[in-house]
Amino acid sequence: MNSRQRQHGWLMVEMVVALFVIFTLTAALTTITLTAGKGNRMLWARRQALAAAEAQLDCLTQSGAPLPEAEFKRLWPSFDCTIEIVAGTGSTAQLQRAQVTVAGRVNKKKICVTKQRYIIEREAQ
Repeated sequence: MNSRQRQHGWLMVEMVVALFVIFTLTAALTTITLTAGKGNRMLWARRQALAAAEAQLDCLTQSGAPLPEAEFKRLWPSFDCTIEIVAGTGSTAQLQRAQVTVAGRVNKKKICVTKQRYIIEREAQ
């Protein structure tokens, strides 16, 4: 028996093992990439919700009225906004507390951001 007949088939085994390793690494890399992308989308949505809440508070502070609903939906279509304005008490009696809650769903998870600010009470014109 010569050496060529004994080594017959090793190239096929090496190729199968190499392909298995490559496919396993590709699957692991794909899983990691998808998980990181999902986390990135959640962070991006949270950042958008924060921006929406800040914009509403800024608009309330400057003009005394919130952004129009149509404008809010144009800028942040996947979020809903609720605004609660309460009169201040004690040392903040001359101010109003504006609380803005922005909520939405991303990747089947609910994102809810609440921000509040004291604003000067506007006189009726």
